[in-house]
Amino acid sequence: MSLKKMLALLVGGFVVVVVLGVYALVVEPARPTTEEAAKQRQLVFHYQDEQNRTLRDVATKIEIKRGGWSLERVQQEANRLFKELEYYKERSTLPERPDYHAINVLSRHLLARHYRG
Repeated sequence: MSLKKMLALLVGGFVVVVVLGVYALVVEPARPTTEEAAKQRQLVFHYQDEQNRTLRDVATKIEIKRGGWSLERVQQEANRLFKELEYYKERSTLPERPDYHAINVLSRHLLARHYRG
């Protein structure tokens, strides 16, 4: 490899590093956090304490994997969760099967609207 090619690659790599650095320092901090974006989009969690609930779920999974729960306790928790699933499934207003035709129509409409500007 010639010296010119090596220098060109070195300069190109330097430019990439500078661009990524500027992006990380200028553009990324200007973007809203996930929580801020959720508030801007007016997303509402079903549970008042959703973030802490998720952290508790993760901590529980780690505790189970490390052997912190007995088999009986795991089975009891699984039964409780299955009952909870059935409860919400029975009260769900979702249709039994998705309406693929309506989904396709909506998708086409949104894509056309997006690309038209």
